[in-house]
Amino acid sequence: MSEKNVRIELNIGSDDSLLSLLLYEGILRVMRGSPVEYSPGIIILKDSEAFKKAFKTLKDDLGGEKSWEDLIENLNSLSTDINSWPSIARYLIRIGVDCNAFLKEYMDLCILRSKGKSDKCKGAEAKIKYYCRLAKAKTDNKLLVPLGLILKLVYEAFSNSKTPLITGDIKLKPILEGDKLYIDYDNRDDPISFGLLKTDRYEGLNLWEMGRIDRQTTLYVSWKAFTLFLLGIAGSYIKGGYGNEHLMLFYKPEYLASWMAGHHGDIDPSEVRHLTLSKNTGARAISTIYEYTDTPEILSLGLLLSPALRRMLSDEEELTLLSFNIVILKYERMYKRYVGWSVDIVKEDPLEKLFSLTTKSISEKEAIKQAVIDSVSCSSSPLLEAIGRWMKLSNPDANNALNALIQLYRFYMTGSPEFFYDYTRSIYEAMEKCESSDNKRCKWRLVQYSKLLKCLGWSGTGGCPESLRLCNQEKRT
Repeated sequence: MSEKNVRIELNIGSDDSLLSLLLYEGILRVMRGSPVEYSPGIIILKDSEAFKKAFKTLKDDLGGEKSWEDLIENLNSLSTDINSWPSIARYLIRIGVDCNAFLKEYMDLCILRSKGKSDKCKGAEAKIKYYCRLAKAKTDNKLLVPLGLILKLVYEAFSNSKTPLITGDIKLKPILEGDKLYIDYDNRDDPISFGLLKTDRYEGLNLWEMGRIDRQTTLYVSWKAFTLFLLGIAGSYIKGGYGNEHLMLFYKPEYLASWMAGHHGDIDPSEVRHLTLSKNTGARAISTIYEYTDTPEILSLGLLLSPALRRMLSDEEELTLLSFNIVILKYERMYKRYVGWSVDIVKEDPLEKLFSLTTKSISEKEAIKQAVIDSVSCSSSPLLEAIGRWMKLSNPDANNALNALIQLYRFYMTGSPEFFYDYTRSIYEAMEKCESSDNKRCKWRLVQYSKLLKCLGWSGTGGCPESLRLCNQEKRT
């Protein structure tokens, strides 16, 4: 192995702890930027610019500058108190971030958030100036640092670097020393600990296996591992803002471990690109749904109905399953896993199995399939509007719309035709509620329900003109 290459020893559990989820996502992102030589527990990045390219492809995969800026802004809502701010300062300096540039970015953001009242930022300004002069300072004072700002500056540092910033070994193995749990122990100079990594501490995950579930243990990571975590956070984050909630999507670590093991040698970045772009498509569908509800079953439909993920399963003969974790974090004085669950997508599409029992034409089948997808993934879906976070109590059709989506989820979980019938029946009942309502928005949804049912073949019309598709309808405001 060349001295400029990176060798990752993967000795972390493939469980569903946030630690594993973020590390595996970070590894997936860095593999996106480099050909990989894989053997059990060892990942060798053949391209010395792997991390630089990982940040570039992360931005490219999002689909443009606007999406990248949106991610930065969203991650800024993930501000977390970093007890070891001096180590963050030294990390930024180590990779070439100018401390004064950080100060300017931080102050601009602080003043923006305080609505122009710069006096509220004076304390932070003095603290940053102090650390810029003396990064070795030790203090118990805390400083709120937005992760979006850190990602932006780290991206720029790696993009502008003329030489590889990260080389050598990264040993992803947890080593306990007193009350500290280290990741990448050999590179532990200036170890970093920040709020998001403490989530597992309060869940007891991993620590239970070490017999320390009843004792406080703080997780520290090396600066190299921190870069992986940063890629993992950026690559999995979808949306935040509802009651301090933060929505994230991961491939299951167990699934990724199995996927890597199945290659028995070299892995090309194009194969990883297929994984990341498909997940991004699922993430966009989940993001649309999340604007209306955080109900796990309904969010899961964003993945179960994703055409890109379905194509991925059908195109690859050996691929029989895709496994994901959806996690919602919530900040209540500390980050907690508010809810988290797994979603498995099997190769056989329940709709295709249902179609095999009918005599419908290919065009009719495609119309029904598209109508089902539209009813979940379009912002103009009457079902999503009816169950919306801020309106469901005043919507007479809310319970019927919610039941329709729950029945659709059950259909995809079991393949049982009666659940699909209950899905369409509940849409019809929602439409009836709106027929007898004076609510103006309900009258708008009445029209959308009618179009949706026609496309689903409820009235026996067959087919679905483009003019009836929900995703082609202008959402009423």
